[in-house]
Order: sequence, then structure tokens, then C-alpha cells
Amino acid sequence: LQQSPHQLSPTTVHKANKELVRCVALTRIIYGDGHWRLGQAFANLAHSYLILRALPAQAIEHGESARRTMMTGICTPPATPEDKKEILGTLVTIYYTLGHVFLVLFLDCPTSKESYLSLQKAERFMEELRELDERVIMGLKISQKDIIIALGRVCLQQNKLDSATSYFEKAIYAIISVEGDMAPELINLYQKIAQSEQLKKNHEQAIGYLLQAHSICVALHKKFSVEAAQTGLFLGKAYAATGEQQHLEAAEMYFTESLTAYQAVLGVKDSLTLTAIEEFSKWLVHVGKKQFGLACRLLLWVMASTASSLHAP
Repeated sequence: LQQSPHQLSPTTVHKANKELVRCVALTRIIYGDGHWRLGQAFANLAHSYLILRALPAQAIEHGESARRTMMTGICTPPATPEDKKEILGTLVTIYYTLGHVFLVLFLDCPTSKESYLSLQKAERFMEELRELDERVIMGLKISQKDIIIALGRVCLQQNKLDSATSYFEKAIYAIISVEGDMAPELINLYQKIAQSEQLKKNHEQAIGYLLQAHSICVALHKKFSVEAAQTGLFLGKAYAATGEQQHLEAAEMYFTESLTAYQAVLGVKDSLTLTAIEEFSKWLVHVGKKQFGLACRLLLWVMASTASSLHAP
């Protein structure tokens, strides 16, 4: 299962999950209920339900089973140094899975705090494992980068904006150092860190990050793509959010580019295109009478495009 979850077929995912269920049953028979190996099997199954199957309820159930089993199964010292490494790796998997699944569910604040604490434990166990043998880290399902990104997201959710920015910066640095400054994963990270900066009213910094995300999108997906349309819309909104006269032209340019790209790729009736139209129109109304003529032209363009699509053969 070294492929990305998105690259695996449903049949492969189902088969892998079924094998992990069998592994839990066999491990219980061989080692018994109180052994850390059973906790390891539960941890792998929980991670599979979260990452491969996107079933958070099952991930929580088996993750908690793994945690309870590990609490009883590691009361005695591990037999060998290799056992200790496996135990630490299992604890990373358990606490990352539990922390990540609560984050995905976007539950209430107490649960958000629990998510943060679980991810901090995962980070601590990862560091302990690194001190034992850094080579072991390479074979884990979960990387240091995964934990850092999840911590950044939960800090953003809790409005701990400085911490969120710090975590996202660490993740960006880690990705660039390995994959270069055009890695696709950077797009979402630049958007997240821009969101954090916008909430702090640091509009110029937010725009800078969004420009980097948009540049990568255009390079990887071309100008007329859904991805570039989305980052273009974010840029239009970011320039508009400054409320400064000097940014009006840039806001209009990116709103227009985004709307044109959505219309070209998805058509005028698609929900994403309509959302872009709504955002652009609201901004045009907000900036006042000078833009009223443009707003009217935009509305006429939408009506004409809709009419032509309805009469198309």
C-alpha cells in the first residue's frame, strides 16, 4: 500500500481492509487480548478506515481499541529494542489517527482540544522514535510532515493563529526541501497559511502566499482549470479584503480570470461558476457606483451565457 489512497481502486481498498480485519482476528488468537501486537493490528485497521475508506466512526472505534490495548500491553518492558521501535511506531499511528479523525469531523471545541492533545502525543512519540533510530521513520505510514500539517489545521480551527502559521511554515519548508518549490501539496498549504494571515488582518502576507499557490496551480494545471480558477478566486477575495484603492484593479483582474476559467471548464450553470459570479457581484456592489456599469455587464454576460446554453443542441 505504498501508493496514494487516491490512486487505489475500490476493489484494492476493500481487499486491503479485509486483510487488516483478518490480521486483528489472527493476532488475538496468537498473542491474546492484552498484547501490544493486538494494539498494533487495531491501529493499522483504524488508520485504514480513516485514510483508505474515509469512515471516521470505524476509525475512532478501532483507534480507541488500539489505545486501550496498548495501555495494558506495554506495562512490562519490551523484550527487544526492535519491539520498542514497533511500539513507538504504533503509538504514532494511534494518536495521529485519533487526532486526525476528530479534526476531519469538525466537532465541538472540547473535541478539538482532544484532537490537538492526541496530535501532540503523536509528535512526541515520533521524536522519541527518531532519537532511537531515524531510519525507522522512513518506513512508517505517517510522516513528521503529516503530523505537523494536522497540528496546523487544528490550531487554525481553534483560532491559535500564530501556532497555525508556525506549523504550516514548518510543513512548507519540509516539502520544499524534499520535493522542490513546485510540489502540488504546497498549494493547499499556502492557502491554509494565507487563511491564518487573513484572520490576523495581515492582508499583504496572505496575498503573497496566495500568489505562490496560484503560480503553482497555473504551472501544474494550466490557466483554464478548476484548480487555477479556485486559487484565482481566493486571490480576488484577498485583494478585495484589503479595502484599499490600490488593490481594486488586481481584485477585478483575478475575479475576472477566475470566472472566465470556471465558465470555460465547467460552464455557466455549474455551482462553482455561480459561486464565483456571486462573489464578484457582491464585491462590485460593495465598491460602489463607479463599478455599477461593470456589474450590469457581468449580469448581462451571465444571462446571455445561460440563454445560449439552454438553446444549444
